[in-house]
Amino acid sequence: MKKHGKALLWGLFALYVLCLALLLFQRRLQPEQSFNLIPLRTIRGYFLILGREDAAAEAFRPYAVTNFLGNLLAFLPLGLFLPLLFRRQRRFWLFLLTAALCIAFVELLQLLTRRGALDVDDLLLNLPGAILGWLLWRLGIRRARE
Repeated sequence: MKKHGKALLWGLFALYVLCLALLLFQRRLQPEQSFNLIPLRTIRGYFLILGREDAAAEAFRPYAVTNFLGNLLAFLPLGLFLPLLFRRQRRFWLFLLTAALCIAFVELLQLLTRRGALDVDDLLLNLPGAILGWLLWRLGIRRARE
């Protein structure tokens, strides 16, 4: 990649990290630490809300959809940037480990700063989003070779 292209890519990556930090840490300081360590608890709640037809579910449905899709898509750009910026991240298993560690770090930081909640379900939704980004990068590489 040419020097200017790499610099532009680093700039876009920095902008992505800044936007992600603002999105994840802009919340008000929570009075106490909040966490969920039970896998699928939050995700199951989203699906229960989506499956119900009462007024309470109707009120929470936009929140459930936004939170579900937002968690899934928030780390998709990471899956694109890592292999573009770091040659070693082109190996799927190394990328998977790096993405999981990045997401776990963000979750832990949210707990420690009390600017969000540590939720194992966030990891379960963020990681497939990052994998989707990596797969899109891989698909783009294959198309470019054709």
